[in-house]
Amino acid sequence: MKRRFNVTVVTSTENPSRVPDVEYVYKPLLSRQERPVIASNVCGTPYRVKHYANGILVEPSNPEMLAEAMLKLVCNDKLAMEIGKNGKK
Repeated sequence: MKRRFNVTVVTSTENPSRVPDVEYVYKPLLSRQERPVIASNVCGTPYRVKHYANGILVEPSNPEMLAEAMLKLVCNDKLAMEIGKNGKK
């Protein structure tokens, strides 16, 4: 059986003064599709992406944490669907 997996990953490490408005960046990502988001916990990201509510936050420049978040979503369809649906609200 072929399995399809969609997730949006935003791994910015930029200084807050150099990152575009968080609403401009994340609102389209969260509202267009029922797709979970994994994002770096930097700048204003936590104001838009709520950890395990509508996305998963990871520490910037931490590939192990990013891989763990991706595996959680790949291995748990229910969690991925729930986070994706919450992002569309």
